[in-house]
Amino acid sequence: MKFGEFLQQTLSNDLDGSTGPVAYLAQHDLFDQIPALRRDIVVPDYVGRTDTVPRIKAWLGPRGTVSPLHTDPCHNLLCQVFGSKLVILARPEDTANLYPHDHFILNNTSRVDARHLDYERFPLLKEVRFYRLTLHRGEALYIPPKWWHYVESLSPSFSVSFWFE
Repeated sequence: MKFGEFLQQTLSNDLDGSTGPVAYLAQHDLFDQIPALRRDIVVPDYVGRTDTVPRIKAWLGPRGTVSPLHTDPCHNLLCQVFGSKLVILARPEDTANLYPHDHFILNNTSRVDARHLDYERFPLLKEVRFYRLTLHRGEALYIPPKWWHYVESLSPSFSVSFWFE
């Protein structure tokens, strides 16, 4: 699918009320794939001061796209280009109370739906203090390594993540 078709098909559904396939360009190397777009992205100074080159990822999709509650092994600066996203955070110290998957491939992902907490199924959630915020256009959120985060698009949305060591 051409990029223009993707934009038309996924983002226009929210704007005109029609329904269609929902697609989410998530954790994508868009700027490697379309180098002309990379010129529009400036690495923030506090990211660029690290010893490594940051990995730049794109997140583009309609309202309702979700990244489930998970952790990343590196620093993450999540920058909202347009639209808004709900972000729910929990501390690394709460890992045991967040019911991560047992399998090693998914052990950085929780079995909990952070948007709809089920205390009967997951009683240890009562011990977790969650932090909620809405990330708006032009705002950035620093997510330290191992912090749990759930991200949901509240509108058609485009974000850029800078992952760095």
